[in-house]
Amino acid sequence: MMSTQYNCVGIDIAKRNFVIAVSSLSKTKTETNNPKGIAHTVEYLKKHNVALVVMESTGGLEIPAAKAIHRAGIAVVIANPRQTHQFAQSQSLTKTDAKDAQMLAFFAQMMMQKEGWQTMLYQPPTEAEEVLEALVNRRNQLVDMRTAEKNRLHQVHETQVESVKQLIAHFDRLIDELDKQIDDHTHTHFDGKAQVAEQIKGIGSITTATLMAMLPELGRLSHKRIASLVGIAPHPRESGETKFKSRCFGGRSAVRKALYMATVVATRFEPLIRDFYQRLLSKGKPYKVAVTACMRKLLTILKPGCVITLPKTVSERLDLSFGIFARRGENTVATCTEKRFSDDLLFGQVSINVALVAFVFAQVVEVVLGFVAAEFALGFDDFDQGVFDIARHA
Repeated sequence: MMSTQYNCVGIDIAKRNFVIAVSSLSKTKTETNNPKGIAHTVEYLKKHNVALVVMESTGGLEIPAAKAIHRAGIAVVIANPRQTHQFAQSQSLTKTDAKDAQMLAFFAQMMMQKEGWQTMLYQPPTEAEEVLEALVNRRNQLVDMRTAEKNRLHQVHETQVESVKQLIAHFDRLIDELDKQIDDHTHTHFDGKAQVAEQIKGIGSITTATLMAMLPELGRLSHKRIASLVGIAPHPRESGETKFKSRCFGGRSAVRKALYMATVVATRFEPLIRDFYQRLLSKGKPYKVAVTACMRKLLTILKPGCVITLPKTVSERLDLSFGIFARRGENTVATCTEKRFSDDLLFGQVSINVALVAFVFAQVVEVVLGFVAAEFALGFDDFDQGVFDIARHA
């Protein structure tokens, strides 16, 4: 019985057309970058038993073809141009569209040899996510234009000051309208996620919308890969005995900007993030290193697989640090969606009926237990392997 041969395909995308290269064929095929050409491409790929298609990120020109190929049931990867460029330089110095397409086909073959390559597959956004991304992108564009006009206000001739002020006011109105549209759209289509994210001090509707629109991988990838995707993971640079400082680079700048401003606020007003931030500073860590570490902690908290409602009162801190999970009206100390635990999971009931004694005790140990709570709430990738283990063995 003959085994079926699967091919890898590389597609070099341009504005008017794109070139298709199949790994088992020496000749390439060119199609027009329009709906008719994309339909021909899908039919062409189906004839060659394609296992994986790789194309470069080309400013959005690759999205229509990637969507159509994905709908046809063929795996697609939109690769980082920096990686494919370095891979191409290791193969040949010749550069043509046909050579680039063949290089991408070879790159696809190498990618399939890597463990976990399935996590890199392209997942088209839903209609609600596309609308949200368009709203967030437009808001960012208007904010950039408003900033440019504000900078120009100090240099423009006095006869044009009023014109610049009118334009700034016009941008203010447009941005306010977009803020309302983003807030309504977020709470209409992403109500559960928005409510969880906005419980954290420092994260508002715009930051929540940015994360949901421009970081859909949150929850599908590990916390380390998410951090690298955002551009807040320090990558080591070592060679022999030479060791350079680890630096963060690359990533999605729009997500990183929104997350940075949210983290700056959280380091002042969110107890767990504030305690973690102060502890890093006390160890001599530079400001940016400490803030970047807090940004990664926020991403860990926002992981959909394990949602943590941060404690606000002293008694809730006591309960979290000792592993006691009790329901107090509408405030739940912690919920874990990966595994269901009964509400009766109580190994000890903290009673603060004697108000004076409890108050004095809480004031003495609040700071120490705050650090412990931060470690348990944020220090484990799998929440049930941390705090719930303490509850089980107590």
